[in-house]
Amino acid sequence: MLRLKDLNLNSGRRRAIFFTSLTLGLLFIVQSRSFEGLSIAHTRDSASNVFREIQVLRDTNKSLLVEISSLEETYEKTKDSSRSIQALEDEIRKFSMITGGKSIHGPGIRITVPKGADVTTLIDLFNELYNSGAEAVSLNGVRLTGNSFGLDTIPNGQILLRGNILESPYVFLAIGESGTMEASLRQTGGFLRRFEKDHPGRTLKIEKRERVDMEKV
Repeated sequence: MLRLKDLNLNSGRRRAIFFTSLTLGLLFIVQSRSFEGLSIAHTRDSASNVFREIQVLRDTNKSLLVEISSLEETYEKTKDSSRSIQALEDEIRKFSMITGGKSIHGPGIRITVPKGADVTTLIDLFNELYNSGAEAVSLNGVRLTGNSFGLDTIPNGQILLRGNILESPYVFLAIGESGTMEASLRQTGGFLRRFEKDHPGRTLKIEKRERVDMEKV
């Protein structure tokens, strides 16, 4: 038989369990909200950090682009300067060879002009060689230059070059691209054909040389 004392005891236990459950539920809700708040805060901080990193990368990229542009500008100036220096050196070398102020050697050709050629013929051959790319030319061992070139005929028919009396045959040496110079001399209407037309029965002897040496004037 259920007694009043037992009913009161059961009722007290139910109330204790109810309040305990209620307390635990409230604690669970509070804790969940706390974790949610922390998660949101963490997400916000992470987003903020990512944004800052993106900004840093953008700023760094801009700095790199500016640096690259500066380096390219410096490179172009240096390249142009190098080209100018190289062009100047080429001009100095060219004029040094023309004026005879520098010893020179290189591949070239040897041309033997038979007896009977006059001053005009020799001057024409000299011009033909330079027009075909000769870097330096000598006649019977005397180097010809723009400043010193001058051929004269003396009374006995001999040719005078800078105080030197030249004896035939007249031998030209020319330094340069031998194939180009020879082709220019042998082409239709070139110097060889004109010489053979003006001097029947005579011709030029043209020889390629691997190396031709000329001393400075």
